[in-house]
Amino acid sequence: MKKLLDRLLGGQLQTVLIACFSLVAIITVGLSTAVTLRVITDYLDDAMNRRVARDMDLANAFYQIKLDEITAVSERIGRDPLVVQNLSAAIAGDTLASTIIDQEISRKVTVPTLGGTHILVLLDAHGNIMEGRTLAEGGRLSQPIRQGSWKTLPIVTQAIKSGTEEGATEIIPVEHLAQVALDEQARIALVDTPKAAPTPYDLREGTAGLALTSVYPIRGEDGKVVGAVVAAHLFNNDFSLVDRVQAVAGVDTATVFFGDMRVSTNVMTEGGQRAVGTRLSQDVYDVVLNQGRDYMGRAFVVNDWFITRYEPLRNHLGQVVGSLYVGARESTFQALVNTFTNRVALIALVSMILAGIIAVPIARFITRPISALVEANRHLAQGDMTVRVEPYGRGELAELGDSFNRLAETLDSTQQELLHKERLASMGQLAAGVAHEINNPLGTILLFSDILYQDLREDDPRRDDFKLIVNETIRCKNIVAGLLNFARQQEVLAQETDVNALLDTAVEAVQCLPKFAQVNFVCQLAPDLPATQADPAQLEQVFANLINNAAEAMADGGTITLSTRALDKDTVEIRVADTGCGIPAENLGQLYTPFFTTKVLGKGTGLGLSIVYG
Repeated sequence: MKKLLDRLLGGQLQTVLIACFSLVAIITVGLSTAVTLRVITDYLDDAMNRRVARDMDLANAFYQIKLDEITAVSERIGRDPLVVQNLSAAIAGDTLASTIIDQEISRKVTVPTLGGTHILVLLDAHGNIMEGRTLAEGGRLSQPIRQGSWKTLPIVTQAIKSGTEEGATEIIPVEHLAQVALDEQARIALVDTPKAAPTPYDLREGTAGLALTSVYPIRGEDGKVVGAVVAAHLFNNDFSLVDRVQAVAGVDTATVFFGDMRVSTNVMTEGGQRAVGTRLSQDVYDVVLNQGRDYMGRAFVVNDWFITRYEPLRNHLGQVVGSLYVGARESTFQALVNTFTNRVALIALVSMILAGIIAVPIARFITRPISALVEANRHLAQGDMTVRVEPYGRGELAELGDSFNRLAETLDSTQQELLHKERLASMGQLAAGVAHEINNPLGTILLFSDILYQDLREDDPRRDDFKLIVNETIRCKNIVAGLLNFARQQEVLAQETDVNALLDTAVEAVQCLPKFAQVNFVCQLAPDLPATQADPAQLEQVFANLINNAAEAMADGGTITLSTRALDKDTVEIRVADTGCGIPAENLGQLYTPFFTTKVLGKGTGLGLSIVYG
């Protein structure tokens, strides 16, 4: 991997930029795609769970409405004046009274809103059937039922004993169903189901029935219970409720379980049949039936995976007797996720390709000014100091171009300065040789001319000539001394030096000279100036030359300003300024050239600033 990166990043800049832009796009789009897919998948998963939870709320609502209908029917029969008035006579065997009660039961059980398989029986105080009818799912009304006993049904016993109405989901044993001719409808064959529990939850599964049951006690004039009305909706092989929940509430699938067996469902088998008789998976069985808790999540239903919700159904004693289920097929949800994933992946792929295509002109756009800089640098390396580049834009590339131009200018000026220093060094060597060669003859000429001058009488006409010889010889010796100072390689004797004190000394040394009679000195010396490591003798010579030049530039007098300041912890600045005539612009480039001077002949050697520069 490291070798691959080195090879990739070590190539041409344009290739590296294209590769990097493309890599950044791939990583960014890839991560964004992964995060987007995760967020959307979580959102859809949460939406599916919320939908199933909503479906369960709707199913519960329909389930409760159905229970309320059953309760309302039992209550209407139990409070019907004709039923109450004729109950005693019917118990005594009065045929007319029985007929009246049967008519009322027939009328109440065929209420259009009920739908499905219903049982409606009138019991005496001992739980024996006095009158009854059943209504099949197709609306078929049975013949009158006048035999049988439901006294062993726990909810009936509880209602008659307590004298209060009872309503819940109850298990009706096969012997009770046989009395109302519903035992065959209730019979369901258990079907082997993958992932189901080893044994049924209730051994009566397959024969007994699960029903919404309401018992309303009937009281006589003395307030004692003289009978009861039982109304029930049988779920076994009755699909009116689950189909109504599916059709009206928009629920995908709904099921009513007796124990762990489906008795009413619109979940279909692979053969397209209702999955009646199939059983709960073991994991749902444990939570809902054994622990009596709701189950929500992914579950295996019959032969496929569903997003589900199960809630336990309890009888009038609070015991779990079954469960209510709603669910949505996971494959439908997965198909939606797959469709979305494919579209997002396609968008990501197109984005990556576009990023790679866009990276090419951008890389060329960036490398074009860099290529120009490389070409200019090649010319500069070959000695072309006039090469310059056009600054590109306003950002870093423009700064890079400006920096290159400043570098070229600095190299050019440095080269000129080096050439100047080389010329100065050569001239210094020549001057040193010449000075040494003519210094001794000049000394001899000065010695003998001065002796002859001293020997002449005051009135001798040659005396002025010899005086001129002596003066000119002294002038020549001064020039030779200047040449020696210019050429001499002096050893620097550095020591801690107070620059301010050195300037004060230099001013005091010249103030008494005639040329400084009309010169005013202004000293602006920083009081906190740090001590400096320097050669005070050489610095004093520098200051003396600068102050003399300043005074000579002010023929009618003026002001010389001396100032010092600390620029930073390593640098001290010293300024010498005057109010004189200044230096013409055309002479600025020759300030440090030996023997260059603007003074009148005899007033300067042109070596002062050259010595200062050295």
